[in-house]
Amino acid sequence: GGSSNGVFSSRANVSSQALSWYKAQRWAATPVSNDACKRSGFGRLGQQSSMVPGHPVSVSVCELSATDGGKATQRTETSGVERFTNALGALKTSPDGGACKPNGQPFTNYSLVFGYAEGPPVNVDVFSSCRPAIHNGSLQADDLTTFLPLIQELLHPR
Repeated sequence: GGSSNGVFSSRANVSSQALSWYKAQRWAATPVSNDACKRSGFGRLGQQSSMVPGHPVSVSVCELSATDGGKATQRTETSGVERFTNALGALKTSPDGGACKPNGQPFTNYSLVFGYAEGPPVNVDVFSSCRPAIHNGSLQADDLTTFLPLIQELLHPR
């Protein structure tokens, strides 16, 4: 399922949130989390045209790997966020098709949360064993050559 207002469509299903707004008879802000391992929220305006719009102030990465028995590793960066946004901004993107096709390699998923001084974060998923590999809920990209090393450097500094 997903949601649409007739102009913009999203894979996010907001029916339970819309029901709570209706029952409360008011529009309440959706709680968001900058915890990459326990993400929430539906994204940010602009992510339909840019993988990470605007100027985020932090990036958090959560690595979940089948080879580590599903153990999660998390790190947050605030000083080098531009390296991540520049690398994603340089990728050729297309509308998100909603699925990745496994390539037979061991499963590793990197969940990224780009936090902003104000407003909701942008969530980006990177699947090292699927194609297309990079998704933000609105766009997808497939070139990991410049982006995956940045993620691994943040998670496993030397």
